[in-house]
Amino acid sequence: MIRINDVHAINIISKLTYVDYVPATNYCIANYDTQDKLTGGGIFNRDTGFSIQVHIAILTPRVSHRAMIWLGFWYAFKILGRRKLFILVPEWNIKSRRLADHFGFCEDAYIPNMFENGGIYVMSMWDYECKWLDMKPPKIEFAPMEKTSIVPPEVENV
Repeated sequence: MIRINDVHAINIISKLTYVDYVPATNYCIANYDTQDKLTGGGIFNRDTGFSIQVHIAILTPRVSHRAMIWLGFWYAFKILGRRKLFILVPEWNIKSRRLADHFGFCEDAYIPNMFENGGIYVMSMWDYECKWLDMKPPKIEFAPMEKTSIVPPEVENV
């Protein structure tokens, strides 16, 4: 079940991804299972009007996140109208780099010595490169209004 700007998800995802969440300029999309447990999500920030950064946290790796992934890319590229999405991946986080490659992100730069134990990769994706936008929109189940903020009408009608 998808929740938009859910406070519980924001608190967990922001801690896991080291993001300071600013309600006026950040967005959060999160997925919960049938037992109301957070399985993953993303926080969008550093919105320039042309590009936006996303921070992804997956708490339950084997849970299908297909609707969540599609919605994240749809939201950034189609709803917000951003042309480029980018992420920062620490060098030591091999799983995250593999996941970013799977999603379709490309390495733009490597910055050495960002951390005591290594550097960081800057990875990005253009809207026209996003394979997820070409797929048939999956069935998306949004949480009841009392458990989430207002969902933009454009998302409800896809």
